[in-house]
Amino acid sequence: MQPRIRRTKIVATIGPATLDPQVLRRLIQAGATTLRLNFSHATYEEATLRITNLRKAQGVHHSALNAPFNLRAVLLDIQGLRSGYGRVEVLRGVDLQVRAGEIVALLGSNGAGKSTLNHTVSGLVPAWGGRVVFDGADLTGAHYRDVVRAGLIQVPEGRRIFPNLSVLENLELGAFARARQRRAANLERVFTTFPRLKERIAQKAGTMSGGEQQMLAIGRGMMAEPRLLILDEPSLG
Repeated sequence: MQPRIRRTKIVATIGPATLDPQVLRRLIQAGATTLRLNFSHATYEEATLRITNLRKAQGVHHSALNAPFNLRAVLLDIQGLRSGYGRVEVLRGVDLQVRAGEIVALLGSNGAGKSTLNHTVSGLVPAWGGRVVFDGADLTGAHYRDVVRAGLIQVPEGRRIFPNLSVLENLELGAFARARQRRAANLERVFTTFPRLKERIAQKAGTMSGGEQQMLAIGRGMMAEPRLLILDEPSLG
């Protein structure tokens, strides 16, 4: 009896560092049947230029390169979201999309429902209706732990830091549920962004100024390596 030959499907994930004709030719020659393009660490202009160059390069032929590219794919898709507290409906059919690489500002008066939207998306307030899709996964009704593990991180209004813990301890707690293995590297990234936190590393968080505490709250959110970081009233001192 002849052995059965199984055809292996080769999936190649390529990012900005490997988006050049020579590397792509080798992947195709190796039998890559599917190409996944990852632009999470590339600018929009950089990714556009490299894809254009790939399409023009001789000897590079792959169906993935002929497809239309949406470099800023929808990361968060909110459809008809309804939510509220008790019998009071606050959100009445909210639709919102956030694409990868975008900075989106949600503006509204006090009591308009901005924080309620953030809490509902983050799983802190149950949705009454509609859908919340994040990075292709339906998170409607998901527990807030699962929302965090998916990479959707919220920095709440009022900072909500732990005042009796040090700056370092507060930051380390940001990596409790996600990115714990890369905690040291992410600490350095936070200190690069907010040098003042490194100066206050052993200081009790509750003794810092309001602005410094806001830096700490944002830094704590960064420790989880968010795919999407929601800032609720980030300029509040």
